[in-house]
Amino acid sequence: MLASWAKIVYRKPWHVLILTLLLIVLGGIYGFGVFSRLSTGNDFQDPNAASTQVENLSLSKFSGTQGQLIVLLSSTQLQVHSPAFDQAAQKDLAAIARQPHVIKVLSYYNSGESRLVSINHHATYADVALSGNSKQQQQVFDNLVALFAKHSSGLQVRLGGNIAVSVQINQQVTSDLKRAESLSFPVVAILLILIFGNVVAATVPLFLGGLSILGALFITRVLTNFTSMSVYVINVITLLGLGLAIDYSLFLVGRFREELALSGNVETALTTTITKAGRTVMFSGSTVILSLLSLIVFPEVFLRSMGMSGAAVVATAALLSLTVVPASLRLLGRHINDLSLPGRNAMVKPRPHEAKKGFWYVFSQFIMRRPVVVLVVTLAVLLGVGSQFLHAKLSNPDTYSVPTNLSSRQVNDSLSRNFSNTSTEPINILVHTTGNPLESPNLRYLTQYISRLKAIKGVTQVDSLIAHLPPRLSGISEPNGTTLLSVPSFAPILSQYVSGNYDQLTVFQAYGPQSTQAQQLIQTIRALPTPRGFTPEVGGVSAELVDLLHSLRTHIPYSLAIIFCATIVLIFLLMGGILVPIKAIILGIISLSAAFGILVWVFQDHHLAGALSLAALGSVDATSAVLIFAIAFGLSMDYEFFLLSRIKEEYEATGDNTHAVAHGVQKTAGIITSAALLLISVIGLFATSKISLIQQIGLGLGSAVAIDSTLVRMVLVPATMRLLGRANWWAPKPLRWVYQRFGLHDS
Repeated sequence: MLASWAKIVYRKPWHVLILTLLLIVLGGIYGFGVFSRLSTGNDFQDPNAASTQVENLSLSKFSGTQGQLIVLLSSTQLQVHSPAFDQAAQKDLAAIARQPHVIKVLSYYNSGESRLVSINHHATYADVALSGNSKQQQQVFDNLVALFAKHSSGLQVRLGGNIAVSVQINQQVTSDLKRAESLSFPVVAILLILIFGNVVAATVPLFLGGLSILGALFITRVLTNFTSMSVYVINVITLLGLGLAIDYSLFLVGRFREELALSGNVETALTTTITKAGRTVMFSGSTVILSLLSLIVFPEVFLRSMGMSGAAVVATAALLSLTVVPASLRLLGRHINDLSLPGRNAMVKPRPHEAKKGFWYVFSQFIMRRPVVVLVVTLAVLLGVGSQFLHAKLSNPDTYSVPTNLSSRQVNDSLSRNFSNTSTEPINILVHTTGNPLESPNLRYLTQYISRLKAIKGVTQVDSLIAHLPPRLSGISEPNGTTLLSVPSFAPILSQYVSGNYDQLTVFQAYGPQSTQAQQLIQTIRALPTPRGFTPEVGGVSAELVDLLHSLRTHIPYSLAIIFCATIVLIFLLMGGILVPIKAIILGIISLSAAFGILVWVFQDHHLAGALSLAALGSVDATSAVLIFAIAFGLSMDYEFFLLSRIKEEYEATGDNTHAVAHGVQKTAGIITSAALLLISVIGLFATSKISLIQQIGLGLGSAVAIDSTLVRMVLVPATMRLLGRANWWAPKPLRWVYQRFGLHDS
């Protein structure tokens, strides 16, 4: 099939190039509409989890949850109780209440709640509940930002809460992306010129990277018609689109120049490039695609959308590598080496007696002469670094992921420091009752349940209907209590805490919302015994983290099964041996464990975080760890295919395992290390984001690629293949038949 395609490309390169470019450009125009259709909502929650159901019910039954939009009013001179502060605050709060979709403004001035006033009495905050969908709520935030930028009541007004976090993260991601893109293309262009030694060859990978991004935007835009896609997918699309397109085109262009130097014939060089290197790109790309598609087993929008958009960009890069790159090489021909740097002439034919004298050939022979020592020392280093992950503290993205210069982070920090028994991330409990919550025995059950909550270590306050009952009604347990509770003056309080068959409780805790103690507190609350017909459901940030970790533990085995099965099948079809793919999986896991260890060492244990300008939050994001594994494992198999394909070619030609390994390393080491350098450069630029989640993904992927392209591909693979010897090519008889029938053969 590839040989036939090579003939088509050689005969009609302009047709292939123009048709492909036309489709990509038209798709890209449509794809640019994706930016307005990406989700900034609860992308990190399992939609089926109890905590998610609590949030949804709070929005539908109680018109919002605490922390949806927080307005912090403060003054360095005035105190909250002073007439001047009171008048200015009332004016600002009235302006907020007039906004569309604002349905409730809970403040100190209309509730008298002391928790809404800071300890030093120089600040107060209002909790604003909103109606409408996420876009309408974001519009309210934008309106308020514009409003308070134009007029001043004498108070400092800052906006926070969940809506502010979503909007400002989206804005920051967009800003970071523009900066990274503006820097990445010139940096990559310079590196490509240095790697290839000339300008013309360097333009092909860069050209392909831009096209891959356009193609992936088109596919992602189509996907938004059927499912939610996280705003973070743009970072993955750009990073992988540029990185993998460069990888594949680097591999193809390098092989074309090598074959052109050997044969001097463009048609022969192009045919060999497509049938040999093109085949490798097809199978390595398939491995990365399946690795990323394994993320669709997770219910969280963040992981599912990352998997789909990531697979889309890899598929686009691989497809364009087999169309645009070969067509460009055919048109350039021997001009591929034009505009060479001084002293860099790629058309000089390698001499036969130099075949076994290259640095990487000699290096691999050195490794294979001492395989056991090399294996033990290298594995000891990787496992030692990876052991740091054993004490990892996993978290969920929250307000602390936002840069400190943004108002949502400033509001959260101020509430944490300056207010007592206050949190924008409390534990939210909805209690479903059989019958009216205000009738006996439900009111008595609620009183008993709250008493049990208050008795739990770590619970500092429980805000509920019971806390607001007049003294004469406290402890009421008779049905006639219903008529007393339903008096008109008490109706506003009732609507805040009771809706239909639901009671709403807000529990404040002494722990950080994502701490181990908070997770244990959630488990304790959920384990409290309750009477039949009295059903509490627990939500809030702490509960979301507990549910997220449970969801990840549940779905990770299925994701790993997809990744490992795809790896075993595809590498077996390439090599014909069953031990090599198993070995590749083991080495990949060890390599990634070291990358995760580095994440813990930097972000959790605060080593070098300041020097690297990274936000060390004392934990590692759980979802980013899953994403890093899927992407990095796919990339490691990408390099594995590059290396193994050349080893297999030489082994089939000579039957000498040791020489084949050394030859494969010699031919691909330069390409693999160069590709890794380029990819790390791209990842590094994207890791300069101000959002800690993107920083963690950047450092994790960059570390994984660096470790895999050096210690694993250049050291562990030669050592293990030397130890396995002819067993590299062994398979049971039934599998040998499968390989003979469906495997990748040169014949």
